[in-house]
Amino acid sequence: MRKNLLVICGLFLLTLASCSEQSNITPTDTTSTVSSARGSADSTKKNTTKVAVTQANLLTAISSYLTTNYAGYTFVSAYSKSVSSVITGYSVDITLNSVPYHIHFDAAGAFVSVNSTGRKGKVDQSIAVVTQTELLAAITSYLNTNYAGYTFINAYSKTSNSTLTGYSVNITYNSVNYHVTFDATGVFISAGTRKVKTATTNVPVAQADLLAAISTYLNTNYAGYTFVNAYSEAVAGVITNYDVNITSNSVTYHVVFDATGVFVSVGTKKSGKKK
Repeated sequence: MRKNLLVICGLFLLTLASCSEQSNITPTDTTSTVSSARGSADSTKKNTTKVAVTQANLLTAISSYLTTNYAGYTFVSAYSKSVSSVITGYSVDITLNSVPYHIHFDAAGAFVSVNSTGRKGKVDQSIAVVTQTELLAAITSYLNTNYAGYTFINAYSKTSNSTLTGYSVNITYNSVNYHVTFDATGVFISAGTRKVKTATTNVPVAQADLLAAISTYLNTNYAGYTFVNAYSEAVAGVITNYDVNITSNSVTYHVVFDATGVFVSVGTKKSGKKK
C-alpha cells in the first residue's frame, strides 16, 4: 500500500512538470513571431521619406506633362517619396482655373493618377484630361450651337469608383470664361461664368504727346491750367483710355478720355467726385 502511494505521487509530479514546460515554451515563441512582424513594419515606415521638390527641379518628363495637359497652370508644391533612400515616385500640387489638382508620377516621371480635391486622404473623384478633339460629339455640337466661335481652354472627364460620371469643359466666349458641365453621355447639365482676367498696363504720356482732341478740350475748359502728368491705359496691349492730371485755380483735376480723346469724366482730388 505504501509503495502504491509513492508511485501515484511520483506520476502526479511528473505530469505537473510536463505541463509547466509546455506552458513556458508556447507564449515565448508566439511573442517572438509577433515582435518580428511588428519590427519589420515599423522599419518600413521609418525608411519612407518625403522631400520637397521645387518647380525648377521637377523632372523634365513631369514638367512636360504638366505644360501639355494643364497649360497655364499655377505650381503649388511638390515632393518626392523614397523608401530606404530609393525614390519611388513624385506628387505635384497645382491649380488651373481655380481647380486644385494632386498629381502622382512614378520615379521616372511617368503619369500615374490625378484627383481634383487637392486634399490628402479625400480622393472623392478622379479626373482625366480630355483634348478638344476627344470631346464627345454631343458636347462639341452643344458648344458650337450655344457658344459659336468659342475658344477652347481645357476639359476633363470625371469618374467615381472607376465609373465615368461626367465631363467639364472650360471655354472663353465674348471675353467671358465659361465652365460647362455634361453628364457621362454628353448631355448638358450646367454652365457658370467668370470674367476673364486681362493684363492692364499704364504708360506715361508727356504733355507734348497728348492727342490733339485732349489738348483742345483742356485749353477750352481749363484755360491756363498746369499740366501735372498723364498716362494711357491699355488692356491686353490695346489702349482703352487716357487719364490726365492737371491743376486749375489751385484745384487738382483728374480728367479721363476715351481711346480717341473724347471726354469721359472728371474728378477733383479734394472731392474725389466725378462730374
